[in-house]
Amino acid sequence: MVPESLSSNLCSLRSNVDRLAFSCIWEMTPKAEIVSTRFTKSIINSKASLTYAEAQLMMDDAGRKDRVTSSLRGLNSLAKILKQRRIQNRALTLASPEVRFHMDSETHDPIDLQTKELK
Repeated sequence: MVPESLSSNLCSLRSNVDRLAFSCIWEMTPKAEIVSTRFTKSIINSKASLTYAEAQLMMDDAGRKDRVTSSLRGLNSLAKILKQRRIQNRALTLASPEVRFHMDSETHDPIDLQTKELK
């Protein structure tokens, strides 16, 4: 286990907080072709701390035109192209969704299950 001060603060990507990093920077075309690659020490500053569900809601809201949402849409577009390319190259696909069991508080018997939707 990592100490609380590391897991929830020093090693977390928090909004608008500088963090030291070692980065692999790829320059890509809109068709997800890598033009250049650079490895470097860096300082990163996350503009938003989002869950997958929050990011999906932002991308799905057609009225949102802010910089974070535009960046998410661009990255999602590249991710879809790269995923399709991996599938075409016969990549192994592990499609096992996360399952959560809801337990009865007294008997501890399972009373329901929920699968996590992939975003």
